[in-house]
Amino acid sequence: MAQTLSGVQVTSKVTGTMASTGTNILNDIRMGQSFTTALSATYADIMYSVKLTAGADADGVTWNLDTHRFTAFNGDTVGCVDKAGQTFGGYQAYGGTSWAPKDIEGNALPTATSIAAIMYVTDHTNINTITVDCSNEIFGNVILRGHDTGGSASDKNTGQFNRSALFLPRASPTGVSATIVFTKANDDVTLTFIGKS
Repeated sequence: MAQTLSGVQVTSKVTGTMASTGTNILNDIRMGQSFTTALSATYADIMYSVKLTAGADADGVTWNLDTHRFTAFNGDTVGCVDKAGQTFGGYQAYGGTSWAPKDIEGNALPTATSIAAIMYVTDHTNINTITVDCSNEIFGNVILRGHDTGGSASDKNTGQFNRSALFLPRASPTGVSATIVFTKANDDVTLTFIGKS
């Protein structure tokens, strides 16, 4: 049975403020844009969030977006926990056939016929590269990285702070998979999925 969702919405915002030096305008000028959309049952009845953490350098996971199954590369020991801190029901730790995916209440997740939103976030403490490579790019090809330990003034141009990405594909994920690869042990990424069965 699909989940019963209420109050689901996706929000993204970028705003910059600068002080005014003119005499005929407001004291400050705000620029930017926000995007908020509420998702009704027409668009979403599946939602989950999992955190993947590498157990060793170069660990990787394959994620089937339509069946919600995560499978570690053969021999890799990636952790995969849900928002309740439990091993996600659709995770197979050491390669092979994935388990039947379940949400944090233990309910089986139905196959997704469309995806409303996917968000990828890495912790600010992560300093290594995490790549997400989807077989269909509209669901997100991403390079994530946390803070830089060098602290040089040129960090703003090096991509050291690319910590999150939000995608709103509104498309069918049938047969689509994402390969997630971590550079170092303890690198992590949290992904949130909102879709429709």
